[in-house]
Amino acid sequence: MADQGGASERVFSITLPVYPAGTVLRYYVQAMAGDNVGALAFDPPGAEHDVYTHIVTYPHGASSSIVINELMAKNQSTIADPQGQYDDWIELKNVSGQTVDLSGMCLSDNPRNPLKWQFPEGTLLGPGEYLLVWADEDGGDEPGLHANFKLSSSGETIWLWDAAQNGFALLDCATFEDWASDQPVGRYPDGVGPMQILTVPSPGRPNVGSGAAAMDFRVNQP
Repeated sequence: MADQGGASERVFSITLPVYPAGTVLRYYVQAMAGDNVGALAFDPPGAEHDVYTHIVTYPHGASSSIVINELMAKNQSTIADPQGQYDDWIELKNVSGQTVDLSGMCLSDNPRNPLKWQFPEGTLLGPGEYLLVWADEDGGDEPGLHANFKLSSSGETIWLWDAAQNGFALLDCATFEDWASDQPVGRYPDGVGPMQILTVPSPGRPNVGSGAAAMDFRVNQP
């Protein structure tokens, strides 16, 4: 308790439960006088209609065995999904020497909704292996992994979050722009380099070359 100008000032704190990153918390402070009247004071003063807000931030993983390795937002003839449709796709790669369980990890194109699409239980990715996720809004389709969102043809950011038991840590993200049809964007050198415009699409295989240096791509590389 600190004394400033004769008035007592107390500092209070609370412990919040774990919320997914991007969660918006709204709150106000209510104080009651310690007398027989029990007068109330609110902060902010108009708490009945004005409140404070706090957005839960994204913890960054110290390192990630799983990276966003390649993606394509305008797939017209490169590769068809198991249902025979040419849909947007996101390729992940396991850059570690151990099998990784992706169960509970999430992909999203909206940082305020990080749990937009979750990998099903039992999704395993072996060392050095690749995995395609079809961004086609067909989340219930089988076989294959089908996210419940599409990639924007005008460009956007894709986010990869860890599972709940790891605090929804941000593992990787990649931003792409409005490129031509069947134009791949991926890491070069494969799995470890920055995101670049690739000369040849290689879904499920190592990225083999780049046609341009990384431009406006932003990739989280913890």
